[in-house]
This record gives sequence, C-alpha cells and structure tokens, in this order.
Amino acid sequence: MPSQVKSRQLKKLFEKYQAKKAEVGDVQEQFQLEREGMLDDYRILTQQVGVGGWVCGCVGVGVGVGVDVDVGVGVSVGLQTDGFS
Repeated sequence: MPSQVKSRQLKKLFEKYQAKKAEVGDVQEQFQLEREGMLDDYRILTQQVGVGGWVCGCVGVGVGVGVDVDVGVGVSVGLQTDGFS
C-alpha cells in the first residue's frame, strides 16, 4: 500500500514538473520575441541616426548644444532647432 501512495505522489509531482517546464518554455519564447523586437527597433534607430548625421553633414548643420544653423529659414532637415537662428 505505501508504494501506491508514493507512486501517486510521484506522478503528481512529475505532472507539476511538466507544467512548470512548459511555463518556462513559454516565458523563454516570449522573452526571445521581445528581444528580437527590441533589436529590430535598435537597428532602425541606429540607421535613422546614421542617415540623419549624414544629411546634417551635407547641409552644414551641426548637432549639439549651441548649434548655429546657417541653411536658411525655409530648410528643414528633421532636427529641432528651437531658439537657434
């Protein structure tokens, strides 16, 4: 009789183990998807900054504190130039 009790307990514990193992797999999959999404965002932002820096260099606009913009009032290169003229 005691071996049957132990067998049932072992079976219950194994079922709990399997459930937790599946949960870990789901969490890992979700983490991987979120990580890939963040890496995609990083690549896009890095590319945009690189292109933005190239455009700024071509039109003579510096980026940073105390920027002097000498390209004219009607020109927009996608930079915020509040207070500078």
